[in-house]
Amino acid sequence: MSNNNKIKGRPDYYLTPTRDFTRYVKDCEEKYWNKETSFDWNQDVRENLYEYIEGMNYEDLYRISSLVIPMILVSIQNKISQITAGHFSFSEDALKDLSECIGPDNETIDNILKLYAPLQEMKMSVRTLNDKLEILQNELLDLKELDRLGMIKIGVEAKYIQTESERKKLSLLLDHKSADVDQNLQEYRLRKKQYKSELKSLKKSIREEQKKIEPLLLKDIEYTKIFIERILKQDKLPDNSKDLALLALISYQPKDKKLESAINEE
Repeated sequence: MSNNNKIKGRPDYYLTPTRDFTRYVKDCEEKYWNKETSFDWNQDVRENLYEYIEGMNYEDLYRISSLVIPMILVSIQNKISQITAGHFSFSEDALKDLSECIGPDNETIDNILKLYAPLQEMKMSVRTLNDKLEILQNELLDLKELDRLGMIKIGVEAKYIQTESERKKLSLLLDHKSADVDQNLQEYRLRKKQYKSELKSLKKSIREEQKKIEPLLLKDIEYTKIFIERILKQDKLPDNSKDLALLALISYQPKDKKLESAINEE
C-alpha cells in the first residue's frame, strides 16, 4: 500500500480490519495520543453528561430544555395513541422506553417489569451460551486454517508442521474443538427453545393483566402530558423546586437522589 493510500491516523501495520478493535484503538492511543489527550477507559460518559447539565446556568438549561421538551411531548402523545388503539406491545424494551418519557421509578411500569424478572437469568444464560459458542467457532476456524496451511501453533507462535507427532496433535485439537462446538450448539439451541417457551407463556400472563394495567398507565402518562404542556405554555423553566426536579427527571433522568427527594417534598 502506498503512502498516499494510507488512512490518516491508522498505524502502518493495520492494513485490514481485525477482530480486536479494542487493541487497535489502544495501539492508536499509545502511538498518537499524549497523556493530556488520552482517553479515560474508566470514565462514565452518561454520568459526565449528568454533571455537565446539572452545572449549567439558568439560560443554558432553558435552551436545552426548550429543545428536548417538545420531543418528549410528541413521544408521549404517540404512546397514548398506541395504548388507546391497543397497539402498545408491553414488551420489556417498550416499557423501558416509555419510562424515559414519564420519568424513572414509575410504580405502574415497575410492577409490569417485575413480571419479566424470572426470565432475566435464563435470558442471560442464553446470551452467555451464544457468546461462548461464537468464541469456540472462531477458535475452530483458526485451527482449520492452520490445518489448511500445514501449520501448528506452539504458544503464541505458528510454525510449519515438521513431524508426525505435530500432525496428530493438530488433528486431536481439531476433533476436541469440533466436539466442543457441537455440544455448546446443542445446549444453546435447547436453552433458547426453553426461553422462547417461557417468554410465550409470560406474554400470555401479561396480556391477562393488561386490562388492569392500561387505565393506571394512561393516567400516569396523561399526568406527565399535562405537566409538559403546562411547561411549554409558560415558555420558561418552573419556578418551584418540585416542578423543576420533575422536569429534570423527565428530560434527562439524572441519578441525583436529591432531585428525586425534591419531587416528594410536601
